[in-house]
Amino acid sequence: MTNIDKLGEEVAARIKSAETDRASIAPDLRKIWAALDAKQSVNGCSSKKAWADKFGVTMRYCQYLVRDGSRQRKKEANPVRVLDGVKVGLRDYHADAGEGWVSVEFEKARIETYKGKMNEPRENGDWSYTPADKNGILDWQHKIVEIGGNVRFTIEDGTFTQEQIVAGLLKKMREGLKIMHLWDDKLVAEFEEYAKEDAEYQAERKESRSQSAKKAAQTRKARQVVQPTGVKKSRKSLCEKCGKRKPRKATLCDACKNPQLAEQADYMKKFRAAKRAAKFFGGMYMEFANGVNRDYKRFLELYRPDGDDRKYPWTPPQKGYSLPKTEKEFLAQNDAASEEFNKLLDEGIAKGVLTTAPRETQHPAAKALAATVDGADVPQVCDESSDAAYPRRAAARGD
Repeated sequence: MTNIDKLGEEVAARIKSAETDRASIAPDLRKIWAALDAKQSVNGCSSKKAWADKFGVTMRYCQYLVRDGSRQRKKEANPVRVLDGVKVGLRDYHADAGEGWVSVEFEKARIETYKGKMNEPRENGDWSYTPADKNGILDWQHKIVEIGGNVRFTIEDGTFTQEQIVAGLLKKMREGLKIMHLWDDKLVAEFEEYAKEDAEYQAERKESRSQSAKKAAQTRKARQVVQPTGVKKSRKSLCEKCGKRKPRKATLCDACKNPQLAEQADYMKKFRAAKRAAKFFGGMYMEFANGVNRDYKRFLELYRPDGDDRKYPWTPPQKGYSLPKTEKEFLAQNDAASEEFNKLLDEGIAKGVLTTAPRETQHPAAKALAATVDGADVPQVCDESSDAAYPRRAAARGD
């Protein structure tokens, strides 16, 4: 441990101690601040804010100690100008790429002095710097806040860099405080000091995260099984014929094991897409022809391009689809969708994948009775979707 590290731990302990004279801390704390300004590491920290956070001390209190060696500010050393009796100073600051804020506190107060005993009840927060006399009487000081508060200036813009956020915060703070008659040019130095500390703290955190990421990558790399040179990777999870992924305990993938089934699955995928497109354009064409009387301009107003897929009554052919700008293009897309659907329909019928035979439907209740009653006369239940319920439909089909 270096001398500056020992000094840092000693100063941190003295700051936290209630019996330490605050004025005696300032010289040693200034040495630590000077070392950090010279880019020297103190107790493993490279910035003032990181050092203060490590020992649980606020930066504002450290700045008070460095300036005048006590908690109270001296008038000649106060960096904040008193405007009409109001003290103004920065309270909180943060700036990053895309967002940032700065809080400014202001206060107008007066101090009243009264005499009292050490052990008698008094107002919370009253203090005294004078020793008690022989009768135990001393001068108590009571602070009366007439005006107090804080104002926060924020910028949120994802396109801004950190430098633009800092410049924007300073400009916004200057304009806002001028309107409130609280601006002082000395606030610029205080703002720049906060910005410098925050930038150093973020740089240190970024470096720490980078080192952690490198260490994690090295750990993951060390855990990996290193295979000898010239040995190929195991192909147990790949198909022996096409090299694609396969089930765990199989030697071939589903496509190589049953090419006809894979071909049918590929065809059905294309057929469903063509069916969806044909249904969409068929419904949209009926809407265009009957709903708006073939007024394409009005048709486009009903289904604006800036809407999402939920603006259509039917599922669009692809995600993010928008109607074309002209009627001619819309009719061409409609014809192309119908032609593609009819083509795939004829192809499926020819291959035997699709069939035109009517479905044999049976009511679920009839199926259950047929399964449970063996040899009994089970009354047939008429399914509403069957041809028995609609004899005209069967007659029209020629059955």
